[in-house]
Parts: sequence; C-alpha cells; structure tokens
Amino acid sequence: MKTRFFVMQHFAVWTMPLLGEMKNHTHNSAFGATSLIFAFASAAMVARADVVIEEKVEQRGGGYFSDQYQITRIKDDQARTDRAYSMPGMTNSGAAASLPNTASNTVISIIFDLRSGDSIGLLEAYGQKSAVKTAGAQRKLMADTQAKSAGTFTLLAPQNSKQTAMVGGYQTEIYNWTNNNGVRMKLWVATNFPNYKEINGHLARLRRLGGSLNYPDPTAMPGMVMKSEAEFGGAHAHMDTTTLLSAKVESVDDSVFAVPSGYQVMESSLPTQ
Repeated sequence: MKTRFFVMQHFAVWTMPLLGEMKNHTHNSAFGATSLIFAFASAAMVARADVVIEEKVEQRGGGYFSDQYQITRIKDDQARTDRAYSMPGMTNSGAAASLPNTASNTVISIIFDLRSGDSIGLLEAYGQKSAVKTAGAQRKLMADTQAKSAGTFTLLAPQNSKQTAMVGGYQTEIYNWTNNNGVRMKLWVATNFPNYKEINGHLARLRRLGGSLNYPDPTAMPGMVMKSEAEFGGAHAHMDTTTLLSAKVESVDDSVFAVPSGYQVMESSLPTQ
C-alpha cells in the first residue's frame, strides 16, 4: 500500500494536466496537479529525421525514491514519451513488459501532436487503464497561467565549468545552470555526439513551454547531455539524476502514436480561456 501511494503521489511531479484530469475521472486517486516536463509546440514544422531517445531517471530525497526508464520517440509532428516507474519489490506487468531496462507495473505515456499541441495521456497502473485527451488551447492556457505564477526571472545560459569527465564512453564538458527559481543543474555534455543538433532540436520542441523553466534550452547546448543532476529546492527538496542510455536517428513506425487497445479516451475538462 505504501508503494502504491508513493507512485500515485509521484505521478503529479511528471505530468499535468494528464493527472489532474484523471483525478476527476478515477476513484481513490491521490493524483495532484503540477507542471509537465513536456510542452506545447505550435509553429509549423518541416520534415525531420525520426529520433529515439532512452534515459534512466533516479529521484532521491524529499519523499521521492524511484528509478524510472523513459523512452521518447519523435516522427515529424508526432511524439510519444513512455515512462515506467521502478521501485523495490516491483515486477514487470502490463505495458511495462514491453519496455526494456525496467521492472515496473506502472507506465505513464503521453502522445503529442506537435503541430496543434493536442495530447493524449495514458496511464496503466496496478491493472487499471485511463486516458485523457487535452487540446492545445487548454495546454497553452495552463502554461501561461503557470508562467505568471512563477513570476519574472531570468533564464541564464549554461556556464562551462572548464571541467571534463568520461560519461557513457564520451569525453564530456561539465556545465552548470540555474533558473534562479529553486532549480540548479550540473550537465555533462558530449560535443562530438552523433547527430546531437538534430536530436536537441526535437527535444526543444517538447520543452518549449512550461518545462523549459526547469531545464535549459537543449539547442543552447554545444553537444548532447549525457548526464544531468538537477537539484530542486522548496518544501520537498530532492535531486533528479538523468542518464542518457541512447539517442539515435532511426525510423519510427506510425503505429507507435496510436492509442493502444483497452483505453477509453476521455476529453479534458480544463478551460480553454
């Protein structure tokens, strides 16, 4: 029961409005509402190579303790991110069984239309499935509201510490960054990572609004971020350590962006104005 409560509480950190909406549609939910790490991208996009990015995320402190496996797939104006939560005592089940590098029974997925900003959030946890569709206008209004509540502050450029280290087989340069609003980061950047400009361009499309307040613009980095440590202040101070497992330019099938069987998609009740 303790593990289940932790997972439900932890979802709120990663996804909004998906979890805020599921709070209205799912009984006995401990879901909260906070900002999404992914963002609305509205400009018309030219065709680009498909990319697949795999990462491991470790969260510690402030009541957080989990290891997460995340895979992001982007094709033209479509994107999908799946995150599986792994904690002691978990074993693979449901959607997590199809994801490598994890032992989990909880998966959150978000499918994006990068042109319109529409998204469909999928949650499979403890044998239950939920799905919520959120319009781009709803997401944009939420991002604007969050930006106003955050107040005015300057997003600083990442600073090169002049230190280096080997990470994932690459020589990296270590950068420091802060948003002057309680988030401090250390980033290990490989300047010779294959196709990093293409990959970072895709990541920037996902982080353009909302989540960009807590992460530097990927296109501002002179290479691929192989590892990052993010310190979050406040009442629930904690650290997220993200390690890149792989990032490749490779073909992604259109079927990846279809809603799997077994989900009944509900419309978001969030306001549009």
